[in-house]
Amino acid sequence: MKYKIIDNFFPTTLIKNVKKELESNSFSIEKIMGGRYRIANNEDVFYKFINKNLYSKKLYNYLNTKFFFNFLIDNFIDYLPYKITKKKFLFSKDFSKRNPKYYEKLINKKINFFLKVINTFFLQLYLYLDFSIGTKNYTREIHYDNKDRLIVFLIFLNNFSLNEGGQFKIYNNQRKLIKSITPKQNRLVLFIADNNALHNVSKISSNNKRYFIYGAITANKLMRDKL
Repeated sequence: MKYKIIDNFFPTTLIKNVKKELESNSFSIEKIMGGRYRIANNEDVFYKFINKNLYSKKLYNYLNTKFFFNFLIDNFIDYLPYKITKKKFLFSKDFSKRNPKYYEKLINKKINFFLKVINTFFLQLYLYLDFSIGTKNYTREIHYDNKDRLIVFLIFLNNFSLNEGGQFKIYNNQRKLIKSITPKQNRLVLFIADNNALHNVSKISSNNKRYFIYGAITANKLMRDKL
């Protein structure tokens, strides 16, 4: 698994204030995986949240740019499991209306054959992103991310100690642990979401909440099969 860890990538004030906004706002969020709560940018509630919260909106607008997309590609250009250049990808900011699920519904229903052809040719990619809160007993099994992910990143918004759990763990294909990453405020973790990208999250054992952002440069599954 190819990964990178970058500490203090963002302005510290920005990260601290994003965490405060998540702490201080009550909103309808989805509970998944037993103890993780999230709002994602393919949901209306996400945009209601960022439009009311200056720092969260500022961070999202930065992450959803061609500049950040190119930064992610540049970090792995020598390791990606296929021959690509940034010129082969068209980056679109409009995930809310033009996301993989939307395309797949159209394609599966055979409503628009030309849409499938155009997307396959131009390899349009999008940013999937969610603001997440892991609570006590939240854990993830060893797994791969969705097939439509190309490069995944995590941004930790607060600190965890080793005895609190919540570590992000990376494995090889024999499921041997190769790296355990403790959440640290303003820590950015990047990895290629290929067939070698096995990882999990250790069980949170404390009452401390794990605030983090999950993001992924995303394609629809039909496009990803052709990469």
